[in-house]
Amino acid sequence: MTQPLGIDDFFSHEAGEYLERLGVLVSGATAPRPDELVRYARALRGSALMANQHLIARAASGMEHVLRAYRDGRRPWDMETATLVAAAVDELRDLVHHVTKWTPDDSGRAERLAMRLEKVVGRIEQEIKPLAAHLDAMGRDAARMTSLAATQVERVDARFQDHLDAR
Repeated sequence: MTQPLGIDDFFSHEAGEYLERLGVLVSGATAPRPDELVRYARALRGSALMANQHLIARAASGMEHVLRAYRDGRRPWDMETATLVAAAVDELRDLVHHVTKWTPDDSGRAERLAMRLEKVVGRIEQEIKPLAAHLDAMGRDAARMTSLAATQVERVDARFQDHLDAR
């Protein structure tokens, strides 16, 4: 009779599948499809949370945020991003492999990986803030201009109507 899988074994198997798919996607010669990357990173994070693997979930969350930045066009898929994500996938694979024999060293590695990924995400957010403020100001200017144009159209329409009524 086969023994049922424990939660750690099940997590290790499931997370391993997500990481395998992520590894294949990031190892290609062309830029991977961003929606797939985000989907597998989110699934990995969710699986880690369900298995109470919070440090792995935090690292997976950092990777998910980097991949969302790529998906949303805030970060290009360049050599830096590809290398960062591939290294994160490799590190997460190793951490997942150690789930059943977790050590304090593994905790430190997971923390450092999470911090590295969060730092990249923070840098992206810092770079985007001035642009977002500029776009917000442009939006307010466009709204003002639209309002002024609508007022002018109403004035022209009223004068045209007065001209037609005078005939």
